[in-house]
Amino acid sequence: METLTPSPSSPRAGGSEFEVFLSFRGEDTRNRFIGHLYEGLELRGISTFIDSEKLEKGEEINKLLEYIERSKIFVPIFSQCFAESKWCLKEVTKSVECRKEIIPVFFGVEPSDVRNQTGPFRSAFEEHEKKLNQEEVRNWREALKKVGSLSGFTLKDMNWDEAKLKRAVIESVSAKLNKNTFEVAKHPVGIETRVNDVKKMLENGDVRENARQHNGLVNLQKKFIEDIFKEKNTSLGDVDQGKIVIKDKASGKRILLILDDVDSGKQLDALAGGRDWFDSGSVIIITTRDEKVLLCCNMKVKQHEIYKPQELNKDESLKLFMHHAFNDVQPEGEYLRLSNEVVEAAGGLPLTLEVLGSLLTCDMDVEEWEYTLEELKKIPPGKSNRG
Repeated sequence: METLTPSPSSPRAGGSEFEVFLSFRGEDTRNRFIGHLYEGLELRGISTFIDSEKLEKGEEINKLLEYIERSKIFVPIFSQCFAESKWCLKEVTKSVECRKEIIPVFFGVEPSDVRNQTGPFRSAFEEHEKKLNQEEVRNWREALKKVGSLSGFTLKDMNWDEAKLKRAVIESVSAKLNKNTFEVAKHPVGIETRVNDVKKMLENGDVRENARQHNGLVNLQKKFIEDIFKEKNTSLGDVDQGKIVIKDKASGKRILLILDDVDSGKQLDALAGGRDWFDSGSVIIITTRDEKVLLCCNMKVKQHEIYKPQELNKDESLKLFMHHAFNDVQPEGEYLRLSNEVVEAAGGLPLTLEVLGSLLTCDMDVEEWEYTLEELKKIPPGKSNRG
């Protein structure tokens, strides 16, 4: 759940300081498109360099080139006046030299203008050639030729809709950074049905463990503020102060909040004290092992809003068990009979089926299977590990 954005003076582990470096001509785009794009990337949890935000006062402008080296994706926003800036051209050239992943955005200019230095780029380069080192200008031209040939996004193709362009760039960056993927079961039998059930309800980090640590609830509140509102080093005296800060910052904002493994009303109250904390379009997903937590909390959760995942049915259970026990090969004779008995005893619990399937294989004799099955039947209903 945590995404850290370090200050420019403290490089990230692994040598990458920012995930995205935005290159742009400020007078063209800063107060419109760039500001919205930057905010959207940060809200997606993508640490993004933008000079007005990240370059510390007094640092040399050459530091920009170091940040390009340490970033993962370079996003140049080519606008009418882009080529007038020597530093914008230096940044593009540096990204090409470093062989960075580049996602070009053509904001009111054609890719051919960038590629061939025509249109608004022609006059800018004519001026550069009069005043600057010719070899450096040639390097800029070569860099623009390469970047202008890359597949990117144009404002014209988005019907001049800046919001649509912003969303397209954010989705592309997110996909390249793998920001949209979640770890799921390696063999997710029956998962689609349960996901669809949750989706129907929506149409209408682990809280428990962290809350048990010293100052756990306050630290969770700080983490909430950092992850959702991108504010670091928030000072909170106690849980009550944290509730006030969260409610104030969340007011009127539409968010997706997932609280995993909540086991007390205090935890829920500290992080989501009521529906009135958030915009009506917000979605809050709470997982818990104790339904009472949901029914007694200030969120006023209704029965129809509570989803209880159903155990796997007989066919789903057998499929999952067969995958682990026989690598999806249908067994015969006694092994088939015993497999059906094991599945029935497992009660449709995925983790139990995975464990038993890994334990009971065709390499074991029938007697070992029967012994394991008898032991399994001794476990009282509801005591199996539900994962």
